[in-house]
Amino acid sequence: MNFSLLLFASKGYTFLMFSALLGIMWSVFLCIHKRGNRQANQFLAILVFVLSILILRGIADKEGSTFYQFVYLLSHGFIYLIGSSFYFYIKSKLGNRLLFKDVWKHYAVWGIAVLVMIGIHTIQDRITDYFDIVTLKIAAIFFIITQVTHLVIYLYISRRLVNQSKETVTNRSSSQTKLNYIWVKHLMIAGFVIGSLILILSILIITGGYYTINNTADFLFLFLLAIILLVIIYKSWKQPEVISGIYKEKDKYKNSKLTASEAQVLKSKLESLIQENIYLNPDLNLKELASHMDITTHELSQLINEVYDQNFFNFINGFRIEFAKQKIENGGIENLTIEALAYDSGFNSKTTFNRAFKKVMNCTPMEYYRSLNS
Repeated sequence: MNFSLLLFASKGYTFLMFSALLGIMWSVFLCIHKRGNRQANQFLAILVFVLSILILRGIADKEGSTFYQFVYLLSHGFIYLIGSSFYFYIKSKLGNRLLFKDVWKHYAVWGIAVLVMIGIHTIQDRITDYFDIVTLKIAAIFFIITQVTHLVIYLYISRRLVNQSKETVTNRSSSQTKLNYIWVKHLMIAGFVIGSLILILSILIITGGYYTINNTADFLFLFLLAIILLVIIYKSWKQPEVISGIYKEKDKYKNSKLTASEAQVLKSKLESLIQENIYLNPDLNLKELASHMDITTHELSQLINEVYDQNFFNFINGFRIEFAKQKIENGGIENLTIEALAYDSGFNSKTTFNRAFKKVMNCTPMEYYRSLNS
């Protein structure tokens, strides 16, 4: 019986090592991969790498060497990367371009935690000379609570971001964007499972129950984490459109009679309408624009998708944003409210205008105006 348990444990740790090393290799691939949304891939690489480090800490318990003990300590600091990486991956995957200035402060807590862990590793043999046991226990509990709180907050705002994007993605987005949305929805499930595992383990540690079932609890936690990691790797590998942005709508236009020469004629007609500022009509939709061109909505959708690689709303809003930018650059905003500028640019609400402007320019109209005068 004991031999069977030892054999199972040995195979279990081999599985953990395999999962962790595969995760590290996949995170490196995501960092160097040049296709698709590279920014989103880098955030996913951080997430996969962190999960791999957490799994390696199971080997740290088994080996007991100085290096592995160092990895074990670092894994506690790396938990602060999970929530923020989830959030920024989802935000970037849903089409938001992020700047370094918007991101770095969200990782500051991780930086501080890693420095603390390095400090503890340096003096771990003499730590009781500096602090009594009660103080160390209180500090450990505080550290665990901040880890869980940090993760829960980011998972919550990630979920809220996904919910806010639902209507836009469902009604107005391309098939690639819809695929991205479905993918991040599934990833959120993995996020909540990871968060639940960390929460349960933290409760066991704080209440003392962890130390009663030490090896069992830790191994089960790491085993489940490894399965989640392998599922993320497998799913992203099986769907090249998620990582590389490769998506072919094979059948959508297979019955279309639109030829390449006809498409060029329609392109010229469409660009003539754009030059007449038809996009400034806030009620403009696919059906109305198609009627101006004497074609079907299906043909117009095909034209915009294949020639401009966009959907209708992104195509029209691009011209509206450019019109608004020129007004701002020419000082037009000084005599208009943001709401008036929105209507003048073809938007039917201030909220829609601000959201569309920020998606393209990564700042609000007012922030853009201030940047021109700074």
